[in-house]
Amino acid sequence: MKNLTKIIGIIAIIAIVGLTMAACGDDDGAEPPAHLGSTLNFNNEQTYTYNEETGKYDSFNSNVTISSLMGGTGNITGGKFTYNLATPTSLNDSEGFEEVFFLYDLFGEITVSDPDVGMFYIDYFSVSHTTYEYLSKETRSGKVNGNIVTGTIEDITYVYVDRDVTVTGTAFSDFFIICDMEGSAFSISLKEGWNTVCITSVSIMDISTGFSLENMVQHMSVDVKNPASARWTLDTWSSEPLGSISIAPALNILNSQRALKSARLAQ
Repeated sequence: MKNLTKIIGIIAIIAIVGLTMAACGDDDGAEPPAHLGSTLNFNNEQTYTYNEETGKYDSFNSNVTISSLMGGTGNITGGKFTYNLATPTSLNDSEGFEEVFFLYDLFGEITVSDPDVGMFYIDYFSVSHTTYEYLSKETRSGKVNGNIVTGTIEDITYVYVDRDVTVTGTAFSDFFIICDMEGSAFSISLKEGWNTVCITSVSIMDISTGFSLENMVQHMSVDVKNPASARWTLDTWSSEPLGSISIAPALNILNSQRALKSARLAQ
């Protein structure tokens, strides 16, 4: 769901790197385990905001109330995020994977090895703040090679399943909102308990004739991994137009997905 805002936000990375010809992003070493066991637990983890002018993450050091705890307990105190959730009290059926990978569901097909699996996912936490609206785990980076500029966003979703299961998605290629989009076929094995699913969006633009979305292709892939460079990032739902292109269609889809999620949580 929130990946729609990242699809649009990735253009800021392209702009930063393309206009300054400077790479952004950090490598933070060894990758933590992707299978988290029976409890989702984060203890005093630093939160950040993303500076679109510099392409860097800035540490956040204030208090923020998490307004949607998704059945767990937690908060942000002095910029440090603490959260705990064991077994979710209300599981979704296997159709919940269509929400997690909705672009694959829109343009391709999602298949689950055991349709009777119970699942639950957390892709962001809503927050109460004067500036920021949600907290999610992500990493953004960019690089330039001649006239080719690449922007990458790795977006984390935490997925709980009540048994081992394999989820597959077919490859797709279509135009979506702002540019051509391609998705690699995937097959991921989720273990009983909590899993870290990473949805990676890579945008490639040829700027030899200028900065134009007509020269951009976005590629999406799915893996079970836990990037060491991912950060808890406070952000806001964008409502600004992108040049002459309105992002209203994307926001309409996003709001529809958010409404479905709210209705599901209220059950």
